[in-house]
Amino acid sequence: MVLGSVINPAEASDFRSLVLNHKLSVADIFNVISHKRDSDLLGELSHFSDQSKENGFHIIHICAEMTPLVSRGSVASYVTSISRALQRKGHLAEVILPKYTRLSLDEVQGCVKLMWRLTRILMVNYMETKFGLVYDNVVYGIGVTLIEPSDYSSFFSREMIYGYPDDFERFSYFCRASLDYIVKCGKQPDILHLHNWETAIVGPLFWDIFVNKM
Repeated sequence: MVLGSVINPAEASDFRSLVLNHKLSVADIFNVISHKRDSDLLGELSHFSDQSKENGFHIIHICAEMTPLVSRGSVASYVTSISRALQRKGHLAEVILPKYTRLSLDEVQGCVKLMWRLTRILMVNYMETKFGLVYDNVVYGIGVTLIEPSDYSSFFSREMIYGYPDDFERFSYFCRASLDYIVKCGKQPDILHLHNWETAIVGPLFWDIFVNKM
């Protein structure tokens, strides 16, 4: 909704706090409200629940694979399992991963496609990327964001997830775009959980560029 200019980042942050501070989770009512317009959905969120609970954490997983969307190793099932377990404990878990062309979308609900302007991204041997595509979905009750470069569509339209000579450029783009997306949406996660070498560069990028923006 922030990228679509329906609400501003401050309002999004307030709604996120509302979710974290109440017993009812988005996953519990998603099937009931997913068909509604944004204006109606905002009304539902405004009256989320009056029953308070112990505050939970907002965790964002940045990863290259997740069951059942795309899987090559054990990390995929781990990301899904830990996200579901965290939400059962009252935390808010989200996942960000690349939008590969070979995704299994059978379990995806409520896909929303948006375009947003990226902060200037420069990579080795590549020109500046100005736009990215974002697909917001729900999988097993977990909020999942898929990121797709509009300029370098070949990055994730391949047979394998990784194992290519330009993997550094591919996942550097994804890591940089993930952080940019988090900032542009006004998200303020308590924890960024990074998985495997594909997302290792998120750490230094966060401290060098984004630490004062979240």
